[in-house]
Amino acid sequence: MNFLEKHQDETIRAIGKITRDNYFSIISVKKIRDVYEIDSENNSKISFYWRCLENLEQQGVIKRIGTQLPKKYRVQNYFDFFEKLYHSYVDRRVMAVGNH
Repeated sequence: MNFLEKHQDETIRAIGKITRDNYFSIISVKKIRDVYEIDSENNSKISFYWRCLENLEQQGVIKRIGTQLPKKYRVQNYFDFFEKLYHSYVDRRVMAVGNH
């Protein structure tokens, strides 16, 4: 698994944690950083998460809210996110760990 896939997986898991109790929750890089307790000076990880959020936006999974910075998003379709994307990433991750 390369760095981008790893961070995509982490991003999807973080979105799942952020939206688990309230699926209208706003998603941002800062909230993802808070989930994983990442320092604001870790520009490398922040950049990966920012790219992953843009990738998910292009796929139609999340939708950007407003035009101001920092970018904020919401899950486009909660059912599709959790039933298809989130569980497929979690299941794939569990199977990869089980094969080693």
